[in-house]
Amino acid sequence: MNGTRIREQEDVVAGTVGDDVMTVHELLQVGETLRPKCGAGKSKDQAVQWLRVVNCPACLAGEE
Repeated sequence: MNGTRIREQEDVVAGTVGDDVMTVHELLQVGETLRPKCGAGKSKDQAVQWLRVVNCPACLAGEE
């Protein structure tokens, strides 16, 4: 496929934020904490890293 970019799975840190354990976000390191790429959740919500595939539409839409 021409123009399709494939990223290695180890490049992505995936996880959930707060009480929503069904939506898996791409997590970015911000200071000493992990935060979702799309900005979901409140600043006090804890991000928990999982070995799952990112399924958050907003995080996936942010891919270049």
